[in-house]
Amino acid sequence: MDDEKKAPEIRFEGHTEPWEHYHLSSIANATYGGGTPSTSRAEYWNGNIPWIQSSDIKEHNVTSAFARKSITTKGLESSAAKLVPANSIAVVTRVGVGKLCILPFEYATSQDMFSLSKLTIDINYGAYSIYTMLQAELNAVQGTSIKGITKDELLSKSILVPNSLDEQAAIGSFFRNLDDTIASKKQQYEQTANIKKAMLEKMFPKNGADAPEIRFEGFAEPWELKYLDEILTVNTGRDYKHLESGEIPVYGTGGYMLSVNGWLSDVDGVGIGRKGTIDKPQYLKAPFWAVDTLFFLTASKDIDLVFLFAMAQRINWKTYNEATSLPSLSKTVIEKIAQFFPSYSEQVAIGNFFRSLDNLIESQREELEKLQNVKSACLSKMLV
Repeated sequence: MDDEKKAPEIRFEGHTEPWEHYHLSSIANATYGGGTPSTSRAEYWNGNIPWIQSSDIKEHNVTSAFARKSITTKGLESSAAKLVPANSIAVVTRVGVGKLCILPFEYATSQDMFSLSKLTIDINYGAYSIYTMLQAELNAVQGTSIKGITKDELLSKSILVPNSLDEQAAIGSFFRNLDDTIASKKQQYEQTANIKKAMLEKMFPKNGADAPEIRFEGFAEPWELKYLDEILTVNTGRDYKHLESGEIPVYGTGGYMLSVNGWLSDVDGVGIGRKGTIDKPQYLKAPFWAVDTLFFLTASKDIDLVFLFAMAQRINWKTYNEATSLPSLSKTVIEKIAQFFPSYSEQVAIGNFFRSLDNLIESQREELEKLQNVKSACLSKMLV
């Protein structure tokens, strides 16, 4: 324990005493290394002991891990792997330094990990505090390659700990509940994105078909095959550097870049990368400017642009790549792509459906991002 005492900026009501520094060696009554049984011995694998690797632990989440492999008792006894008690903290010490996780079951690990067990402090508090300390150290040496942390280096590191077990538990539970909420929101976001992916397949004709598998009620006529140059114009972006700062967004293949005082298009368009990222279509709300590595498609009056945007997300643009190094598309290639189109009214119905899905996905993404920012802010203000 160091003599220095501190306290965080934000604390739960009723807690005012200072915190104290403790080395990790003093808060873990037991520690365990890892090892790998011989992969050529089948009898060592697919047993009932979860075997954790760095890739099994998610970044920035200390409460979630999935053991993709397991070993047998023979595998454990034949290697440097150890059986780690339940409710221990597994810390990645080589590839993926900075990741760690609380594991509520008995397990073993690879040699790339080190486990802290039988903690003298609240396990949730300990995990979040150690995580915050490791992340701060990694950020301090950003750009430097960190190959690993030795057992002695890890155990010599220190964290600030409240003397009150109640305060430790309150902080640990707060972050655990926040992580559970983030995980739930992330699952919702991913489920909606997967629904959109599935519907893009089912609401557009498959190869050899002239109508999709799923249609809105009242639409039964076959779709009509058209080349894209029959229904849209492929426009090429231009350099924006002669323009001054303003309120008109400039888009590149990666999305929004900056805002200027001039526009290239006063009608909405669909952005398709000309060079670089060619498989990430964007809906461009007018007025806008597009850089010279980005095409933007504008449609004729009998084509719903939101429908066209959904269709563009379904096209495998990489199959039209014309370069061997930097992916590239040409205007001519885009114009000669053939796609099936329904009546304008059915286009509008499909476009509105996908626009609603996109709005929901964006809302869920923003909510998830806000929660992640709240967590980041609280980690910096509630842990020292």
